[in-house]
This record gives sequence, C-alpha cells and structure tokens, in this order.
Amino acid sequence: MKKLFQIYTYPRLLYLFIGIVFTLTISPLENYFSNFSSLKYLIPILIVLVIIIIVVEVKKKKHIKVNFSFNLARTESEKRTYAKKGIIVFVSLFDPRGSKAEGLSLVERENAAKNLDYRILDIENSNLRPTIEAINCHKTKIKHCWLIGTFDTKKKKGSVTYQDVFIEYLKKEKSINCDFHYGQDYAIPLDDDALICKKTYEILKKIFEETSSLGLECKDIIADYTSGIRSMAAGMILSCLHSDNDIQLMGTKYNDLAKPEGELFPIYISFEPELKVHE
Repeated sequence: MKKLFQIYTYPRLLYLFIGIVFTLTISPLENYFSNFSSLKYLIPILIVLVIIIIVVEVKKKKHIKVNFSFNLARTESEKRTYAKKGIIVFVSLFDPRGSKAEGLSLVERENAAKNLDYRILDIENSNLRPTIEAINCHKTKIKHCWLIGTFDTKKKKGSVTYQDVFIEYLKKEKSINCDFHYGQDYAIPLDDDALICKKTYEILKKIFEETSSLGLECKDIIADYTSGIRSMAAGMILSCLHSDNDIQLMGTKYNDLAKPEGELFPIYISFEPELKVHE
C-alpha cells in the first residue's frame, strides 16, 4: 500500500506543481503580452486550456491492479535463496492426534510442556509440523521469529502454554537459535471472527513497527499464515498488504480424496500494486 500511495499521489503532485508554476508566471506573461494588442487574449485562453487539461487528467478513471508473484522452494538450494531474516508464524494449540503422544492425558501433556519435554509430546509429528517446516525453511538466515499464539482462559489452555517447549524443540532438533518473540503480548483471544481478524491485524502492525527498530526492512520479513484459522489468516494478509510484506504458505500435494500427502514445501507470495489509467 505504501507503493500504491506513491503511484497514486505522484501524478497529482505533478499537476499541483504545474498549476503553481503557471500561476506564478501569469502576471509577468500578462504584462509582457499586454504590449501586443493582437496577443492580449492569449493569457485567458492559456488559463482555460491548463484548467481543462488538469481537470481531464484528474478525472480519468483509475483502476488499481495488484500483481502477484509466486515462488516455490522444493530443494535446500531454493530455500536458501528465498530465506528471510525474520518470520512471523501462527502457533496452533498442540494437538497430539496422529503422534505418539495421542494417548497422553491433558494433564500429562501440560506437564510435559512445562518440563520442556518435547520428545514425550512427539511435537514433530503433531499438528505443529507445518509451523516447524515454515520456520525451518529460513534457518540459513533467520535472526528473529515471532510466534503468534492464543490466550489461556479459565476454561481452556491456549497455545501459549506450549510455546516454550516448541522453542526448545526448534533449538535442540533444528538448530534454530534466533531471537524468539512470543507470549501474552503476541497472543490472540479466540472470540468471534471479526475481533480475531482485527486483533491479528493489530499484532502484525505492532510487529512490523518492532522490525524497523531491529534494523530489518520489509524485504527481510515474511509472514506465514498456514496454521492460522481463517480470520487470523485474513488479518495477517491484510496487514501484509498494508505494509508491503511478503507472505508464505506451506503447500503440499493432495490425493483423490482431497487429503494432504507428501512433503511440505513453502510458497512465497509477493504483492506489487499498479495503477491503471483508463482513457
């Protein structure tokens, strides 16, 4: 959107500049041409013509087109090429279904998280696997990682409960030793979709403000929306459109029953606004 503002504003500033210059030169020109009776109507005619040109240019219909570029990274070499210094990810509430921890009780899972015992939780084979892969794609350059989780409530634990053990796994098993930004300050209450979308947008906006203080530019940051629910994903994508940040989605293949299968691979999506003027 910053680029779009520049694209949309520069032509108007140009017209304003032309108008100011023309206004400043009217009096000298009028005094000069007043000495020639045959040219005494030239200045009024020029004024009318300039006004008509400016009005026509401003009134032209403008269409905003957003160009997208998609890049895939299936090999380690390709992942190194697209690796970023910072990544923002959603961390879902830990779900052991399909992993060795499926038989653990809720209390046992929470105790394992408290003790940073990621092996008992079998995190790599849980629902957190896409998030692990999303971060791991950038391991060659990553310096900062923001984990957006969900709040704990009186009735239910949020995903922030499992963030410490998740980070422990990343450090020990994936050798990712970047600065992690997480906790209640980056947590979202699971209320209705409208509030979730708004809160996600606000948190992303705050993170983008932090990145500048850390010496990171827009090109250094990517936001992965793979693991977020639809309203969280919407908030993230809207915030990235506003700030010119790229987004990432972990893709895979699907079988005939539309079930995911095979390895995960990152899809990098970039936005480029373009202003089209219709004659």
